[in-house]
Amino acid sequence: MSTETLPLTPEKKHSSQVFFAALKERFRLNPGSDKETYHLVLEADLPYKVGDSIGVYPENDPHYVEKILATLNTSRKHLVQDREGNPHTLETFLQKKANLNRISKKILQHKSSLLEALSHGNPEPSSFCAHLSPIPPRYYSIASSPRHSPHEIHLTISVAENPVEAPFPFGTCSHYLCHQAPLGDPSIPIFLQPSPYFFLPDEASSKPLIMIGPGTGIAPFRGFLQERAASKTSSPNWLFFGERCQKTDFYYQNEWESLQTAGLLEVTCAFS
Repeated sequence: MSTETLPLTPEKKHSSQVFFAALKERFRLNPGSDKETYHLVLEADLPYKVGDSIGVYPENDPHYVEKILATLNTSRKHLVQDREGNPHTLETFLQKKANLNRISKKILQHKSSLLEALSHGNPEPSSFCAHLSPIPPRYYSIASSPRHSPHEIHLTISVAENPVEAPFPFGTCSHYLCHQAPLGDPSIPIFLQPSPYFFLPDEASSKPLIMIGPGTGIAPFRGFLQERAASKTSSPNWLFFGERCQKTDFYYQNEWESLQTAGLLEVTCAFS
């Protein structure tokens, strides 16, 4: 897994060491549901602890990028610079560097969408790109324990739905990871976001653990339970989980039932 130092985004300070991870596995957790939730496995050697998160720098939807390139009517190989002065082709900049969800009023010029503004304004590419903010990272709780799954990071992600007025119907990062990122290619930029307050303290091994994780909020507690099982903790565990439909949206049901059979877990659910 290769590494690189990327500039910090203004949204949140974090470790500047970015690793390029490969997507090892991806499958849907709730086939038949009216929303999409996926389990993802990344190959990564990050020194994380249960309770930590990772940040992911996504790529924009290539079909939307193609529409912008066609509207600009400029070569996709036209060179532009990011805010640090690094050169990129116009296509790469729009695909990997630009925040296409939040467009400044200076670009929109009272138009309802970016494509409409570009078709009326016909801006020079370098000037247009200079007014686009950097694409921000998205943060996801890690759904695994390094003691249970070494060299891997597991994620539980629902594909976010954007408002009707948004330029793209799905969340940028959830769409990228769940629909777009190729398997086996170490090209996903991630970084570790340690959690200073949400973790299993050393003394927790001798105490009962109560966890409340509805929906994808179940993710870190999957890691907690894997960690407790790997350390052979005999203290009781009680998990509260909720979602829409028990038939389709009971994430990791088989895992919880196996722990229940082994006498290691009690589960209380609410579906509505």
